[in-house]
Amino acid sequence: MHYKVWFKFCIIWFLWQYSFTVMAQEVSDNEDKPILPKPALKFGLGFLGITYNGDLNANEEYWHRFYPGGNLSLQFNSVRRLSPQLNIGFSKIIAQDRSLFQNGQKSNNYVETPFFWGNVLVKYRFYKTGRVRPHIAAGIGILGFNPKDIEGNNLASNQQTREPGETYSTTVLFFPLNAGVELKLNSFVAIALDYYRFNTTTDYLDNVGKLGKKRGKDILQGLQFTVFWMWDYQKMKFGRDRSL
Repeated sequence: MHYKVWFKFCIIWFLWQYSFTVMAQEVSDNEDKPILPKPALKFGLGFLGITYNGDLNANEEYWHRFYPGGNLSLQFNSVRRLSPQLNIGFSKIIAQDRSLFQNGQKSNNYVETPFFWGNVLVKYRFYKTGRVRPHIAAGIGILGFNPKDIEGNNLASNQQTREPGETYSTTVLFFPLNAGVELKLNSFVAIALDYYRFNTTTDYLDNVGKLGKKRGKDILQGLQFTVFWMWDYQKMKFGRDRSL
């Protein structure tokens, strides 16, 4: 179990380091041409509402009830169209479907699942500059989750709620997709509104797998409002009078 988690973490760390190296690379090898400064860092604090699509969605609703969460992000305040973004966040889902099991099966029809994630996105901006900059993004991440019953008991370790031999990992890979728009308020602050979709590699966010009616993996999706702060580390290090 532990070596799988470590392997997933190494994948994300490698992608982040590779993206960081590419973005920090000098834009010209010709000494006669001016070298653009490295972009400033951008820190984001996000507030989101998140929902899931799984076996306990009442009446198979695609947009189920939203639950609050938070997200921290780090990226470059870059003028390039492509740039990497690192995110960590947390949230939870609660779902119940009393009509799901009526034949004496012992699987749960209620779940409360807190979860956390870390991911790396590659963001594409449609405009290099400007106050309003729409964007799309895709990436890879790690999702950790812990399904619980109505009494707060751990469901992943309760084999009686699933078929014999049916087990799963509570740390999985997922593939995030993102679309949104960012508004620059001034040189130091920007805000953004984003739609996120987490395509997970598990069918057990609700602890219901083989006994469920829904086909395919569970999906998380949500809307996020983010406030960004720009930090020019070159000016902080060398002073505002440094010439480029």
